[in-house]
Amino acid sequence: GKRKKSSKTKPAKATVPYYTKISQGVLGQKVQLVAACTNLEGKNVVFNIYEKEQLLVDKDKEVTVIQNDKEVTKIEATVKDGYAVAEIIFQKVDEGKYNNWDKKLDPDTGNLKTAQLYLKVTSKQTNIPIINKCFLNDENQEFKLKAAVDIFKIYSKGKIIKVGNKESKKGKYYYYDNSNNEHFLGKYNYKNITNKYLWNKKYSTSKKINLINLNKVSNYSKGSIKFGLTIDSTRPYANEFTLASLFGAMLDCGFEDFVCNGFSKIDGSSSPSVSHKNGYHGDFKYLRKDKKIKIGKGTSLDISAHPEKLDFVRQNQFNDALVKFGWTNFLGWTYKIKNKIYKLNHIPKNTKNHQHHLHIEIYNHNFITIKNE
Repeated sequence: GKRKKSSKTKPAKATVPYYTKISQGVLGQKVQLVAACTNLEGKNVVFNIYEKEQLLVDKDKEVTVIQNDKEVTKIEATVKDGYAVAEIIFQKVDEGKYNNWDKKLDPDTGNLKTAQLYLKVTSKQTNIPIINKCFLNDENQEFKLKAAVDIFKIYSKGKIIKVGNKESKKGKYYYYDNSNNEHFLGKYNYKNITNKYLWNKKYSTSKKINLINLNKVSNYSKGSIKFGLTIDSTRPYANEFTLASLFGAMLDCGFEDFVCNGFSKIDGSSSPSVSHKNGYHGDFKYLRKDKKIKIGKGTSLDISAHPEKLDFVRQNQFNDALVKFGWTNFLGWTYKIKNKIYKLNHIPKNTKNHQHHLHIEIYNHNFITIKNE
């Protein structure tokens, strides 16, 4: 016959606090300080944070953090279940102290720096040290506090690596030429938006998008490694990934007369355009033989009316470079010389209203390798 089910219920599993130890963080990040406290149940303890080597604060001074929306140096917590836990933020983004520390951790000249932090934990009632000098494991493993910045490494062979984390507020871009020489292309602040325009889920799935104003992009020139970019649009925002790819494509060509007719607006929208969402798709004027930079309404080269002005050699080179660095589809126009029709690379057919600009779209979001610290 059937076995009767036992009437006994399983005992409830005991709740055991578990905390994942982290070895580093970034400015503006929220973390929890945790101390195991024996025989101090219900008592209050105080955390103090110090630097191993002076960088952010004066020698022997406590590091200021945010607890319960207030700046403090003495971080208090009550022991519960054998642990004292305090949640803090390493300064509020874009406030005075944050910006001051950010400049120290990410100076305009020189390499990124790291603040090396350790804890002292004391019983508030008895003033007895619980942890006199706490590193992660020993005195050689301090907690590393860094600037909230992503590093983009763009390689001439068509590879891009992003090293960063979800807390980053800006990106630094580096290009490595065929001889592996490093070229610093600039540091750019992010405009973070919520992704409301999942027009194509295959290529745009992130919930958060970091936009960058292309008007802030500085031209670069060092020997044969160079580009020049002019923006002629009220939609000047690419995103962190497409900016890296655009850098790669422009430097692959070395032209100084690129003119962009726009990606997205500051909120990720693109009205009246339908597809220029979240800084993934962009428009560019066709490259001219005379290399003149013309901006303003009606200044784009119409290759159906003036095909003789089109620099088809350089345009094809740019088209190839854009494919090399992640875009998979173009909208454009053919051109006719001596009654013979020619097609630009990667533009199989004419698309209405694209005789005067190149539209680049369907960016392969997986093109960039992401490494989180």
